[in-house]
Amino acid sequence: MRHLEPISVSRPSLTVCAACNIFNVSLVKVDARLPDEIKPFFIPFPTQVEQLFAAAKFQYCGMVEKVQYQASVVNQLVEKVNKQKELLGRAKEKISQISEMESRIKELERENKMLRSNQTSARLHQRRG
Repeated sequence: MRHLEPISVSRPSLTVCAACNIFNVSLVKVDARLPDEIKPFFIPFPTQVEQLFAAAKFQYCGMVEKVQYQASVVNQLVEKVNKQKELLGRAKEKISQISEMESRIKELERENKMLRSNQTSARLHQRRG
């Protein structure tokens, strides 16, 4: 319940609520000279709604900017992951070719050895002949 200033202002020692007759209440005259600690309770409702809306809009815009930034970071990271996957795929492909290349190298080494031995045999045969 709200306490009102008594009608008889001429007697300031009376601190009785005019609405409920309770004694020793603190009374404040509602006018332009309200104390600073009480003023927030007398801000008009439309002004409070506007302030609330401005604060909510500010927070919403800040949140949207953060979400957009995080989305761009996520997209950059996804691109990096895709590039790394592509590099990994190429590396796996090259690794899988290593055994084929090793087999081919051994085959070429045997062929080279055989050709050298044939060439050496042919030279020896020519010298004897």
